[in-house]
Amino acid sequence: MRVFLEKPDLESLNRQYNCFDMHVHTKYSDTYTRPKMLLKRAIGLGINFAVTDHNEIRAVPEILRLNTDRVIVPGIEVGSQEGPHILFYFYDYLELKEFYAKHIRKYKNKNPFMMINRPAEDLLDAAEDYNCIAVSAHPDAPPVLGLARAIHKGYLSPQLFDRVDAIEVINGTVTEKMNLRAIKIGYELGKGFTGGSDSHTLQQLGKVVTCSDASDVDGLIRDILRHKTLVFGKNITARERIVPHAKAVSRHMRYGSSIKLRAKTMISKPLKHKIERLKTRALERRSRKS
Repeated sequence: MRVFLEKPDLESLNRQYNCFDMHVHTKYSDTYTRPKMLLKRAIGLGINFAVTDHNEIRAVPEILRLNTDRVIVPGIEVGSQEGPHILFYFYDYLELKEFYAKHIRKYKNKNPFMMINRPAEDLLDAAEDYNCIAVSAHPDAPPVLGLARAIHKGYLSPQLFDRVDAIEVINGTVTEKMNLRAIKIGYELGKGFTGGSDSHTLQQLGKVVTCSDASDVDGLIRDILRHKTLVFGKNITARERIVPHAKAVSRHMRYGSSIKLRAKTMISKPLKHKIERLKTRALERRSRKS
């Protein structure tokens, strides 16, 4: 068994493994967490973490400069043009910096934290030129923020799952049902497993951890690819989601285009697709009758 839907006992786990929260946001993304405080909190919990801001990497070098004994995974969470979020984890910050400069920065919309103007397939193509792994973040998250949802709705080909190296089997901010679906997908596809809190507050950090025997980034990524990681964690409750959600919303409200972009992803695009499917089915029925 590789996934445990339970509150991680960090004191016990830290005696056996190195624990990593693989999905963490900072003030450079859609929240207000300062990198210095994030690092201090991680040291207090005895865990390591991946920095995965939305379409942004500025927190990574800041944390690396401040860090003394934690293992920091250079990462980024990218919102693809179709909606799904993809986590990219790099062995080295300099490669992440180049990937960001060439393939992310110039494709951002007015709201830099939402989807960029690059399809998911293009992003995965670009990542093949770098030493990194691609992970499907919260694959069952609505409306199409997860890869599984986008595939189910027909926006993306199921073959896109072949392109990712691992599945985020537990995400701390989605529902238990969504995490159960993600776990099922991970086992069915035979992918590596990661888990992360998706923290937008210091209190969320460490609520979900990926455990490994590795003591550095290279070893951790190797364990993910070899299916040797264990994931422990639970989603936070609806009440606990209020504060991080409010912080995220307040950051998004700074950008006038965010409402339009979110409506396009969550309402207009799914509705248009549904209408097209209904028209196709109607034509098929008429064809059978004739």
